[in-house]
Amino acid sequence: MFPANFCSRFLRIAEDLSPLCVGFDPSSAILRSWGLGTDAQGAAALCSALLDALDGLAGIVKPQVAFFEALGPEGMDVLARFIREAKARNLLVIADAKRGDIGSSMEAYASAWLGPDSPFQADAVTANPYLGLGALAPMFDLAANTGTAVFVVVRSSNPEGASIQSAMTEGHSVALDLATSIADWNEAVAGKGAVGPVGAVVGATGCGQSAALLDALPNGLFLAPGIGAQGATMEDASKLFGSSARRVIPTVSRSILSAGPDVKRLRAAIADYSRQSRRLWN
Repeated sequence: MFPANFCSRFLRIAEDLSPLCVGFDPSSAILRSWGLGTDAQGAAALCSALLDALDGLAGIVKPQVAFFEALGPEGMDVLARFIREAKARNLLVIADAKRGDIGSSMEAYASAWLGPDSPFQADAVTANPYLGLGALAPMFDLAANTGTAVFVVVRSSNPEGASIQSAMTEGHSVALDLATSIADWNEAVAGKGAVGPVGAVVGATGCGQSAALLDALPNGLFLAPGIGAQGATMEDASKLFGSSARRVIPTVSRSILSAGPDVKRLRAAIADYSRQSRRLWN
């Protein structure tokens, strides 16, 4: 079911540690609460401390690219160094960049983030499908060829997205259409019954469409934001994803970062969410 790629690495980490993904969001508010400068140096210090705190507790990280980008070229350099260090520690890195474009622009985004020849060399990247799912094909193809992954925003955890994602087209929602199309693409690439390189971002905050979305995508991983500060719990995620729970990567950002900079409190928060996330595997 899980070929030797992003999926197999996720499975191994989830079994050895937990499926928990820790968000690295060096926002100005978090940096100030840690007593750090709201600049690239502060972001680098936060990343270094949080990486050390993860040791032995969690194996997946998700840097939110926007917070590094907001710090200019120096911030993006911090992000590149962070990804290299995380991978040197055998962590899976999901770059939360939400890129989306068409043609050669999409090819450029793909080559920037995925594969051994890319500048950032992330293990996965998030993508925005609202220029058309087919426009993301260059990124999907590169992921399939390099053992990496793409997570397409299907049903996000923010309420502002609901009106677009639940809009009806040809008798079903936009979100359901995306999930079905992703499943078709994965089957064409990975074969029937295998988990393919394209997953879906489905918020753990849940909605009435969730069951249909999960049924429509039996061959993809789910990246599940919304746990912690946005209101959802690991128990909510376990109930929401049900029999699909072993394909879920639950993400927690602010609720962990807010425990810093005290190392003991930070590790305690990571350990607690890591323990809770194992409910998805029970």
